[in-house]
Amino acid sequence: MELAPAATDCFAAPAEGDRLRIRTSRTSRQWIEVDGAGEDGDAGGIGAEETARHLSQAVRSANLVVLSGLGTSLCVRRGDERLAPTMWQLLERVRAEFARLDAADPLPDQRGRWSAFTAAANVAEGEENLEHVLSRAKLATELAPEPVRILQERLLAIAEGVILEAVDFLAADVTLDTHANFLRRIARRPSRKARVRIFTTNYDRCFEAAAGREEFIVVDGCQTASKRGSDAVSMTIKALRGGALREGRAWLGRTSGV
Repeated sequence: MELAPAATDCFAAPAEGDRLRIRTSRTSRQWIEVDGAGEDGDAGGIGAEETARHLSQAVRSANLVVLSGLGTSLCVRRGDERLAPTMWQLLERVRAEFARLDAADPLPDQRGRWSAFTAAANVAEGEENLEHVLSRAKLATELAPEPVRILQERLLAIAEGVILEAVDFLAADVTLDTHANFLRRIARRPSRKARVRIFTTNYDRCFEAAAGREEFIVVDGCQTASKRGSDAVSMTIKALRGGALREGRAWLGRTSGV
């Protein structure tokens, strides 16, 4: 089974009329809209049926691993405003901030900050893959000669600050119904099945925030102490429900946890 949005440009926000599509053996290997009409004209059709069937099988599988990308955050809105930025929008914000700083405080050699940033990262100035630029820029802060390294560290800190500000949209009035519903569904898996693993490439914390609001236990590799910190040992921790010694095993990490 393959699921994909109709938009093909991963750096552009999907157009308003785009729909989710699915391709399986039952669709004759053709892309079918998930919410397309059936043969009788009713809503649904084979696209909706195939999606429901495959997702149901996935949720019931012995091992469930979820890879979440930008699409899971684009559903987060405040009214009609889409809050989560796309990678293209993050790139434009970083460039705009560098341009603003260039106008206010030019570099000694009169180069633009974006030009200096990409040059030190050894990528083309017109590179549009922000994650690639950031990865190479991070590498430059460790391997480049000292003058270049110091400037690159400053520019990288500015870029990361712009990104952090852009993805910090989870205010109290922002609902995360889609994320919460998803977590509730997968948390109902039988306790004999392995714990669900969720991997996300997003910079925001939608899953963490939704889990906190729903009071799920999330094992994220951080110590369950007043001073949180990353510790690989924490990945093996299992929480035991009160009274479980009398009633039988009730691991929160395997029942209501994620």
